[in-house]
Amino acid sequence: NASPKVEIEHPAMIHKIILQTDHFGITMSDHVPQGCRSIALPNRLELNVSYVMSCRRSQQHAPLNLWLFDKIKHVIAN
Repeated sequence: NASPKVEIEHPAMIHKIILQTDHFGITMSDHVPQGCRSIALPNRLELNVSYVMSCRRSQQHAPLNLWLFDKIKHVIAN
């Protein structure tokens, strides 16, 4: 049983974690599920999140995920 560990040396590394890791989530600090690790975001960090869709990076082009993503984009556009 391995325990993952993440250490951030510079705030710019947060972008790397968000853009290049297999799975991540963004939530308010008091809503982190028990057993999950959290990384505090630095002040004035702009992510411009307009919607969130959760899927593993390896499955991002799976037909069901693509269908769901198209539905989400349609709902947001209207």
